[in-house]
Amino acid sequence: MVLHLVRRTARIGLVCLLSLAFISMKAHAEAPYRTYFENGNGREIPTRPAYSPAGVIGDDIYVDDGEGGTVHSPLKRPQDLFIDANDHIYIADTDNNRVVEFDDRERFVREIRVPESPLKSPQGVFVTDDGDIYIADTGNKRVVRLDRELRLVREYVRPQSELIHESFIYEPTNMVVDSNGFVFVVSKGSYQGVVQFEPDGAFFGFFGANATEVKLMDRIRRLLYTKEQLSRQVRLLPPIIRNIEIDGQGYIYTVSGSSKEQVKKLNIRSENVWKELSFGEKVALTPEEREKDVQLTDLAVDAGGNMTVIDKI
Repeated sequence: MVLHLVRRTARIGLVCLLSLAFISMKAHAEAPYRTYFENGNGREIPTRPAYSPAGVIGDDIYVDDGEGGTVHSPLKRPQDLFIDANDHIYIADTDNNRVVEFDDRERFVREIRVPESPLKSPQGVFVTDDGDIYIADTGNKRVVRLDRELRLVREYVRPQSELIHESFIYEPTNMVVDSNGFVFVVSKGSYQGVVQFEPDGAFFGFFGANATEVKLMDRIRRLLYTKEQLSRQVRLLPPIIRNIEIDGQGYIYTVSGSSKEQVKKLNIRSENVWKELSFGEKVALTPEEREKDVQLTDLAVDAGGNMTVIDKI
């Protein structure tokens, strides 16, 4: 099941958010989380919760049992959700190997499977204005594109290119699609950046890669160590990208495990227009949290450009 929040954004695909569904429904009276804003002095000021739990969806799904009846089929470990232009809700129902669709009143519409090529542990879903459905079919190491009638249109599989090392792991967990049909895929554990495909499925390149973060001790080692000693050091790799979003103007947002650029807003040239902003400082809503680092996991951007970000702490 998934917790329904009164104020909805265009896209919230968060493990943290979905896990709220298992919290007691006394959440009607008290939100199970805190929100805050940062003032001009960099101090976090607690505020009233921006979102209030209103109910649960996804617990009353009944599907055809193949014998003329129906069977109860609740969500199992949902990983992502997407709200399309008609306010229909699509949820990547990972452990049921499907995507489920609800209408604008949160009533179950259909389950989305690919009978001729079954899904396996899908973790992400994206729907275009034309009704095409893109699914990050993680277990099958591909992204599938379905039309509005659920016919399989195309697969976006591991790209073949001289630019890609044989050790590259391609396990899509999420993706966005721009107005020109280009597909931007986040792959689990990939430090090379977002995998960008042309509309026809051809590999276009890597997009929005993070820079390698070199700490003070790394610089000292380079000055003092011999080449042999340096060769035995663990290779420094850029932070991986955890999640992705796109707004109505075509800007792409990424969330990473970076200490400097946890959130980036990228233009078509893969330039971070928020380079001067920082989303990686420590926060201190409570004394217990003062030593915890920000661990942003996902974000959503609404039609007005307002951004909501989830912090794991």
